[in-house]
Amino acid sequence: MDCRNWIVEVVESARAGLQPDAQLQKHLRECPRCTDRWDDEQRLSAELRTMRDAASSRSEVRREAIMREFELAHGTVMRRSVKLAFSIAAILLLTLALGQVWRNHRPADTIAQNPGSSAPGNEFEASVLTNVPEDDDFIAVPYAPPLAPGEFIRVVRTQLRPNALARMGIYVDASLSEMPADVVIGEDGFPRAVRVLGDIQF
Repeated sequence: MDCRNWIVEVVESARAGLQPDAQLQKHLRECPRCTDRWDDEQRLSAELRTMRDAASSRSEVRREAIMREFELAHGTVMRRSVKLAFSIAAILLLTLALGQVWRNHRPADTIAQNPGSSAPGNEFEASVLTNVPEDDDFIAVPYAPPLAPGEFIRVVRTQLRPNALARMGIYVDASLSEMPADVVIGEDGFPRAVRVLGDIQF
């Protein structure tokens, strides 16, 4: 076998990382040219393995870095989603609270639209009535819906102008600027009945 055939075996053994067999070892001891080729191929194979290992380790490091970036980005998105959910919940709660406050203060706002306003301590306790009490000189407000069974009402003492009373069918002295009156307010905040108090002083 000539050196050309031995070199093929040298290259294959070196690249596979195998030790030469007995015949190749005998030839390497006798042929300096094939020995030099064996040494060159081993160095080349070692360098290729080193480069491959380095590339593999860099790839692993890069993969870990990408995974860390993904986790950070995913965590940021999750945190933003949680913040957005909490913000929406807070807005809803605030809206509900403001709606409740507005609803509770609606009767006061309705009375405030009249020229006079109720003074502190002039509002009677809320009570449950099935209809407007006509035996206490209360006059139903025209076109006002009837009270629902079990509906809570409030009786508010205030000052009303004679023209407002006249629109409700109550005839009073037009020369007076204001008249003291009790106003029955339903749960919806609208007046249901009025009672003129005469000479009651506020």
